[in-house]
Amino acid sequence: MEAKKLTLGPQNVLSQAERDAKAIHQPGFAFGKFGVPFLYSTNGGVIWYHDVRHPLNRSRTVTRFHTPAALAELLDRGWESRAS
Repeated sequence: MEAKKLTLGPQNVLSQAERDAKAIHQPGFAFGKFGVPFLYSTNGGVIWYHDVRHPLNRSRTVTRFHTPAALAELLDRGWESRAS
């Protein structure tokens, strides 16, 4: 997750979260070029979410961060899921 001050738009800094996620290396746990499957950026008012498991997935706003149970469900369903 990338967090910025309220005056910055979180969608614009999602690319920083992508760069950071490419630097994460976990043995046996990789999603393409990323070390994590889900990215977030926020400015404290708006939250952007990106499922990076497939290159065609687009980032989008969500009303709140996913719960651990919701993240587990997204992982179980696969990259085509679109749950909020």
